[in-house]
Amino acid sequence: MFLPAPTRDPTIPTPSPAPERATPVASVAPDTRPTAVIEIGIVVSVFLAYKAVRFLVRDDAATAYANARELIGFERSIRLFVEPAVQSWFLQSQSAIEALNWFYARVHLVSTAVVLVLLFIVDPRTYLWLRRRLVALTVLALAIHVGYPLAPPRLVGAADMIDTLQRFGPAIYAHDSTLSRMANPYAAMPSLHFGYAVLIAWALVRSPILPIGRWLYVHPFLMLVAIVATANHYWLDAMVCAVLIGVVDLGCRHRGRRAELHGMLHVAGGVPSLTTSPIHHRSNHAHHHGRSDHRIQGRDLQWEPPMVR
Repeated sequence: MFLPAPTRDPTIPTPSPAPERATPVASVAPDTRPTAVIEIGIVVSVFLAYKAVRFLVRDDAATAYANARELIGFERSIRLFVEPAVQSWFLQSQSAIEALNWFYARVHLVSTAVVLVLLFIVDPRTYLWLRRRLVALTVLALAIHVGYPLAPPRLVGAADMIDTLQRFGPAIYAHDSTLSRMANPYAAMPSLHFGYAVLIAWALVRSPILPIGRWLYVHPFLMLVAIVATANHYWLDAMVCAVLIGVVDLGCRHRGRRAELHGMLHVAGGVPSLTTSPIHHRSNHAHHHGRSDHRIQGRDLQWEPPMVR
């Protein structure tokens, strides 16, 4: 016995099939590879700014020494002035102090340049991340150099420390050396040696293309020991620089979020096309059939530009 097929009530509207979820439109990644000429121009500009600051503070020796004596007094008041003890411990071995001298004098600029060039070639996104922070940190440091000139402990008798670079070499700050004519002798606060070491280690650790490892954080630690043992900086110089790095990173992240929002609204190719996206076709289909598709929500419009922060 066969049962008749059920008949459909014509008064009941046919349910519409569930619309497919719109596939997010792929964002067009902007070309983040920096231009060599522009990057060289930025580096030259920062160098010229450093030279200009040296010219501005060349006559502030009295202020720089007075600030140094006050800083030493403050560190003593909080039991932080242990720089002479650190230097004395390393002076027990001439080989150790010569190694720290070499590390301070040679590794700072060379490691920074090598890492920048390497990242520029193989990982431009991380290069931009690093360069933006290096430039911002340098600009803030130069402003402090102008407003707060500070003589390093190697030049201050009250520190009771020796100039290990002058005593054991390399004497990069000798009066007849090229670096002495370029360097600002009253720029102890903050320590860019320490700041650059932190940033380049951070950049290499976060780079997805150069998974070198977290052991690279040994580099800023060694630089911290070197700047103190060689009497070129105080502990507070490194502490202030660490705070500046935090401020710079927050500023760069905020800038990245603003650029991302701007890109969502204005960057060509970043906004889903109203004539080609699946959402448009779905809404047109619903309109022609006399209904509205309430499932089409703004959350379907997903666009996440790969910003470098």
